Amino acid sequence: MKNLIALHNVFDQILRLPAVVAMTGKCRSTIYAEIKVGRFPRQKKISSRSVGWSYCEIQDYIQITLAGGEYYAA
Repeated sequence: MKNLIALHNVFDQILRLPAVVAMTGKCRSTIYAEIKVGRFPRQKKISSRSVGWSYCEIQDYIQITLAGGEYYAA
């Protein structure tokens, strides 16, 4: 399992909001509303003025919701 996690993290990228919107099909306001209630992955601070999302977390979110499940942020 450790090898799978390590491999998973090697390919992780930081996505900016336009890429997250394109991947999920959700608008900006919906993304932030779902973050507020814990149903969307939280953004990470990149610098003092910018944020981004983990590609792997967004992929997990998409897979869970396509399977009919509810995503709950940790």
